[in-house]
Amino acid sequence: MRNFDNHLRVSDPGSRILESKAGKTPANSKLRTPNPDHRSAFTLLEVMLAVAIVGTALFTIAMAIGRCMDSAKNASNYTVAHDLAEMKLLEFSNPTNFTEGITTGDFGDGFPNFQWQREIVVDDSQLESLYKQALTIKWRERNREYDVTLNTVLYNPSATSNTTGNALGPSNSGRAAAGGS
Repeated sequence: MRNFDNHLRVSDPGSRILESKAGKTPANSKLRTPNPDHRSAFTLLEVMLAVAIVGTALFTIAMAIGRCMDSAKNASNYTVAHDLAEMKLLEFSNPTNFTEGITTGDFGDGFPNFQWQREIVVDDSQLESLYKQALTIKWRERNREYDVTLNTVLYNPSATSNTTGNALGPSNSGRAAAGGS
């Protein structure tokens, strides 16, 4: 086994091959001295490729951030619309507000992009005092219209004209509907 503990030296400053003190170059040595006239640099093609990769990555990240922001705004608008609908339903819970038809309105300066529409129709069931209420909250965002609709059933005891039946209507039809004889 050869002993390469000797220090390596350059035999000639112009030469790139290193030699040992014994004057022989090790067989597997490919060490070269840097040439001060030859500078290592990136080629134009490598730089252009790196710029294209970085540009594509930045564009993709920017698009993903934009979509996340749109989704967050959309989720926020749906939450606001749901809260406004609950507020209106509490406002409409007064039994004197059971007028059939469609009414519309807005929420004032606090929520300028949101409007509401309320539709009340008589329920087709056996009770005349049941009303179907559909409350729709609409808003516009980026030239697109969104809406949330809450459907409820209202009971107005003052609208009952049949005083002989129970809450399910006349007593004989109530049993027949329940499967009785």
